[in-house]
Amino acid sequence: MKPLLSIILAIGALFCLTKIPAARANGAPQLALKQDFERIDSVAAWRNQTPSTSALNLDTAPHQSHSGTGALRYQISAKSDKEIYIYSGVKLPADQNSNGRMVRIRFYARTAPAAETVFAFRVLERNEKSTTSWLESKTDAIKITPSADWKECSIIGKLADGTRGLTIYLVARNPQPGQTIWLDDLSVEIISNPRSVLLHK
Repeated sequence: MKPLLSIILAIGALFCLTKIPAARANGAPQLALKQDFERIDSVAAWRNQTPSTSALNLDTAPHQSHSGTGALRYQISAKSDKEIYIYSGVKLPADQNSNGRMVRIRFYARTAPAAETVFAFRVLERNEKSTTSWLESKTDAIKITPSADWKECSIIGKLADGTRGLTIYLVARNPQPGQTIWLDDLSVEIISNPRSVLLHK
């Protein structure tokens, strides 16, 4: 009986362990969004605030993507005295304890012409009351360095208590005809345990 009891207990212990999601068990970040822009639906998740003065599309021309065969392309077609932008929403994973969380956003970008900093990436937080605020009170989370080559861009910031979603923006700060940016391999991760950041870079 003892050997049989040991086997039953071992199987029960294994079942309990498998019920714990790996990301929860080891404190790994939770993936809230991943866009590789290999299909048109990834681009369709973005909205163009000014379609009359800019174009948003999927670029599948050879050698235009960071990886795979496609990238998001945002191109300015007319001058504007105001900032213009595209944006997309991110729903965060449900978590009973929404306090003390952090967000990590990573993507690759390249620009043309590569002369000056004209594009910025912004992150707006939303809670259940629809109240919004910029991530860590910074309007520009990332000022994208002009480059004809693909450059990795990333930010880690502390989420306000009660944040349930994000709106991410790609902003043309001084729109001029011909300014173009490509975006690829975008990911948004939520970090419940800040100490796990060093373990899961």
